[in-house]
Amino acid sequence: MRRILLSLLLAIAPIARGQTIRGVVRESASGGSVPGAIVIVMDSGRIMLNRALTNARGEYELPRAPDARILRTVRLGFRPTELPIPASASPTLRLDVNMITVPLTLDAVRTLAAAPCPRRKDSQAALSLLEQARTGLLATIVARESKPATITRLEIIRKRNFETDDIMSMSVVMDSAQATNSYVASLSAQAFVEHGFANDSVGVRTAFGPDAEVLLDEAFANGYCFRVMDAVPERPHQIGLGFVAAEHKRGRIEIDGALWIDTTAKSLVDIEFLYRGFAQLFDRGKPGGHVIFRTMANGVVLIDRWFLRIPTRESRKEDERRGAMVSFRAGSLIIQETGGELARARWEDGTSWRASLGSARMKLLTIRGKPDSGRVLRLDSTTYIARSDADGNVEINELPPGPYHVSLVDERLIQIGLTIPTDANFFAIRDSTLTFNVPTRTLTDYVRDRCVSDKQPVGEAMVIGRILDPDSLPANNVSLVLDRKNTTGKLVPVSDGGDTGSDGLFRWCGFERDWDVVISARRDRLKRVIEVPGLDPGVTVLQFKLRPPEP
Repeated sequence: MRRILLSLLLAIAPIARGQTIRGVVRESASGGSVPGAIVIVMDSGRIMLNRALTNARGEYELPRAPDARILRTVRLGFRPTELPIPASASPTLRLDVNMITVPLTLDAVRTLAAAPCPRRKDSQAALSLLEQARTGLLATIVARESKPATITRLEIIRKRNFETDDIMSMSVVMDSAQATNSYVASLSAQAFVEHGFANDSVGVRTAFGPDAEVLLDEAFANGYCFRVMDAVPERPHQIGLGFVAAEHKRGRIEIDGALWIDTTAKSLVDIEFLYRGFAQLFDRGKPGGHVIFRTMANGVVLIDRWFLRIPTRESRKEDERRGAMVSFRAGSLIIQETGGELARARWEDGTSWRASLGSARMKLLTIRGKPDSGRVLRLDSTTYIARSDADGNVEINELPPGPYHVSLVDERLIQIGLTIPTDANFFAIRDSTLTFNVPTRTLTDYVRDRCVSDKQPVGEAMVIGRILDPDSLPANNVSLVLDRKNTTGKLVPVSDGGDTGSDGLFRWCGFERDWDVVISARRDRLKRVIEVPGLDPGVTVLQFKLRPPEP
């Protein structure tokens, strides 16, 4: 008997390890496939064992665990469906599912242990819509679990005029990765409900936005009240689920907004919200956020654009951390808008997608009007960089809307963090290609022009450089003295080079070729003497640190 039992176990084990459940999810009335449905395998205690998302043809496939008993299927706009998983020794068990569409606000819902909220006529409809919305939000989470994409993400910071909302400046950072998410909230739903969507740290207030996990969390459902939004003409075939904090606490920043659903496509559209609790003056700047969803052909739902905006009292260096956040301190009021969007995405099943972004097609021309080939071009405050071809042509794509300035990159200036500016500025527009010429300058032209504007004499040899503090930061208010060595080695004064500014930069153009130059830099007890023997014609680029006196 023991041998027989062992033989049976050995025969069953390989099948158990390789068993799968697969099938097609269809709409019961039309028989059409249902992409983007969440298929969940549970045990007899209704504990989830695994889950997946149906593809563009409504197909799914999941591993079948030995204790799998229930197959549950949910999708926004459909009534949840459950089927028993029958016992089977076959390696593949096929279970097709038929789902019934339901009105988004009329299906039965479970009771939520929500915080006290005013009684409304649409309370039942709002809770029903909440359950449907939560199903749609869950799909974004399941999608990145089961179908991660290779995405190219654009992280964007725009500074806007507080009064006109015009874009004053913009920075863009592009990165590509095998990603599971495009946008992520920085805190948990519980933390947001208890402490609000903004906090203070070292005198800086930071505001956050919700993501799918936050809106899906029971803590958010228990801390906010929900309502069905009035119809909006600009949103045909859409229904909105409004939300507002159940209890207002002094000093806590809350959000008041709505999640919108397309009733025809049965898909999430976007979330719009405003911050409540800032100073009344800040409310004029409409502080809030916008999160936009997109449903792909393979059923994947993801966030493809996200932005937070908040009035800030100073212009400060952009924070490049993911998970859109914005900070402010005392100073003049502007609007800082932080967020980003997906430029493109690709999945293993071959599905791909590209955003509607702008392009710029440029022709680089020398001061003589001839094509400037092999020049490296960069858009300021971005990671966009390209090289001109033999005809001086450059094309840059995947540009989010906003203003850009064109600069030229010279490898000799890289060490001191400078580029050569041009007169080319443009404003990128979605689904549009701008074509224009870019006048270029050489490094020698650039330095000479700056010296002329400073009313310095110009010779055959020029020097440009940056002076750093001992901690490698630009050194300001550094006094410079420029000398040259004559044939006997004696120092001959050339110029009092003046003082550096906050950028630590200096330049001097009044040298001749082959001069042996000595540059003396001093600030308080810090100093440095640099010797540059035999200056070459053109530009010499320098960078050095000040040093404390030797003990």
